[in-house]
Amino acid sequence: MARLAESPRMAVRTERDRERVQLDFTDEALTKLKELQGLTGTQTPGELVRLSLRVLDWWMTRKREGYSLMLSKDGRDIKVDLDL
Repeated sequence: MARLAESPRMAVRTERDRERVQLDFTDEALTKLKELQGLTGTQTPGELVRLSLRVLDWWMTRKREGYSLMLSKDGRDIKVDLDL
């Protein structure tokens, strides 16, 4: 999986060969984070971020392979452009 670029101030090495990343969220973004934790059943913000990275990595790989994203409801298909 691709690594995110981080400023030297953001990353702190931990014992288990992980990096701690500190993020600043607006109140709106923090509310959305907590809402998504509930919807996904993730226990921590870090778990939600890791899940989100896996989903984004999956989508970007498929997009590079030429796939498009479609939503289907009531027999109607809608092509979705995530503009990423």
